[in-house]
Amino acid sequence: MATRHELRVRVRFFYRLSASQYFRQAPDAAWVSAERWARLTKEEKVKFPPVCPDFVIELFSTNDDLKVIQKKMQTEWIGNGCKLAWLIDPFEKTVFIYRANADVEILNDFNQQLSGDNVLPGFQFDLSKLKISY
Repeated sequence: MATRHELRVRVRFFYRLSASQYFRQAPDAAWVSAERWARLTKEEKVKFPPVCPDFVIELFSTNDDLKVIQKKMQTEWIGNGCKLAWLIDPFEKTVFIYRANADVEILNDFNQQLSGDNVLPGFQFDLSKLKISY
């Protein structure tokens, strides 16, 4: 029997990763499990949820510094409890996949699909559909 997962993706939504209300991050896209989201109060859901997403996507842009974004992925997302994070560089057609307790996986080919692993079972993202507009 297949399990049904409710998928809610937040785009440009700030998360409070620590007890400090001043430390906030906003990934390009993020997902928090329904179980973890249900534990938050209505007020927490509306403002800055004090939760680190289970899954994060960051898109590298020409204004970014790769080393800075890579450090952010490791320390601010994975280091705060994110289970799966993708840093997608559409210009170099490279994806850096971060997983809790694992080395970074680097893919240098956009002719494939990314998987939500066991964090988001069944979720697939076809990299070949990603296009850059100048």
